[in-house]
Amino acid sequence: PTNINQNVAGIAAQAMMKDINLDYGFDIKIKKGIKPGSGIGSSAASSAGVVFAINKLIDSPFSDIELIRFAMEGEKFVSGSYHADNVSPILLGGFTLVRSVKDLDIIKLPNPKGLIATIIRPEIELKTSDSRKVVKLILLKLKRRRTMMSKRL
Repeated sequence: PTNINQNVAGIAAQAMMKDINLDYGFDIKIKKGIKPGSGIGSSAASSAGVVFAINKLIDSPFSDIELIRFAMEGEKFVSGSYHADNVSPILLGGFTLVRSVKDLDIIKLPNPKGLIATIIRPEIELKTSDSRKVVKLILLKLKRRRTMMSKRL
């Protein structure tokens, strides 16, 4: 979407701009070739990419953690919840462990030697918000199952 209030990049950029006093704005154009809803972090790439680029253009006043927080605003818009699981490895590089989103406790993990990765771009749409609903449903069912099993014991 070209409306900055309906686009994750625009939302992330606006979150960042609230924390800095500039007398100018930015014209954002994104070309990435990743289909939205592909399940491989398209929205995170846009959110993280725009805050990283703006930070560089204004002489990098923000830390990586602050950039992650701004990028998370875009992720919240598209998925309905704050999460850093996609934006943190984009901004920090490599593998990350997000221990807390509330306090933004994120650890950069070492890259395993000899790791080979393959990315498959599906031809289906799988929105992050839909995936998260399924995960919540599965976790709820597991919790109920554990509760039932503990009552039997």
